[in-house]
Amino acid sequence: MGRISFRFNVKKAIEVILWLASRKQDGVDVFHIVKAIFYSDVYHLNNYGRVIFGDTYAAMKYGPIPSKTYDILNNDLLTMSCLGLTEVPFERNNIIIKALRNPNMEEFSESDIEALQYGWDEVKDKSFKQISDSLHEHDAYKKKWDSSERTANSIPIDFEDLIVDKEIKEELSCTSKYIKI
Repeated sequence: MGRISFRFNVKKAIEVILWLASRKQDGVDVFHIVKAIFYSDVYHLNNYGRVIFGDTYAAMKYGPIPSKTYDILNNDLLTMSCLGLTEVPFERNNIIIKALRNPNMEEFSESDIEALQYGWDEVKDKSFKQISDSLHEHDAYKKKWDSSERTANSIPIDFEDLIVDKEIKEELSCTSKYIKI
């Protein structure tokens, strides 16, 4: 059985950031965006057999984060360069991300929007502490964060650990690298 992995779609990642940042008129903080993405991807992965835009996840002190998206939101120059991004259609003021344009809804399937709404609903009315505490109880997070293999403040989370259904795991172990996101 192969390892589950997806190809990162940077264009779709940007549209997801815009979709989430536009949930509130004054923007949304980075924490709520990355946690909504995690909840959205876990939902989509378990209900539709793929993630929304192919980011990988890492367990960090305050819960799981989508790695490349977190770097984009933090304007990490190395990541931005590797992804071919010279500018982004949002602005960051301290920790708040504000969309500079509407998301391109053509990038999303119906199931993407369903999952994004699910993820947003999971975080929108919760505090930093409520979200962090809840995610610290997630099995995939606990498995990595509490493991002896963690030697730093971040450790990759395996997609296999995010999937509940054994049949989906087996199918994706053979097909995930071929899925167009």
